[in-house]
Amino acid sequence: MRKKLKLEDTYRFPGFSPASTVHGVFGDQKARIVTLKRTGTRMVCGGCGAVNHAVYDRKVRRVRDLPCGDMRVYLKVEIRRVKCCKCGKVRQEKLDWLSDNPGYTKRFVFFYRSEVPGIVDKGRGHGDEAGLEDR
Repeated sequence: MRKKLKLEDTYRFPGFSPASTVHGVFGDQKARIVTLKRTGTRMVCGGCGAVNHAVYDRKVRRVRDLPCGDMRVYLKVEIRRVKCCKCGKVRQEKLDWLSDNPGYTKRFVFFYRSEVPGIVDKGRGHGDEAGLEDR
């Protein structure tokens, strides 16, 4: 018998855990929003990579993740800006699981490289696994 996957298994990212409920998007029946709650206070400066604990400000962002069946999944994440003690600048924290292209997770970009605007690198030998070659 297969083990049933829980929300915590699929949407657990370093420093975050999913909230217990999933919300829909008004006017879009094929989209769901998973809210991620913070589990830690550690922040990494996006410029120099130093670990900080001083929050400058924060904003909530929706990030596209892999679909679940025919449903599009968005992650609602609080992104903090850091007052870095090493470089002295205010920068957005670096989250390892977010891609360099804003608005997407790394695993989404890995599987949908050719469909994400701004992604130039379609190769690196992984296209065959995702079924994106020769479209």
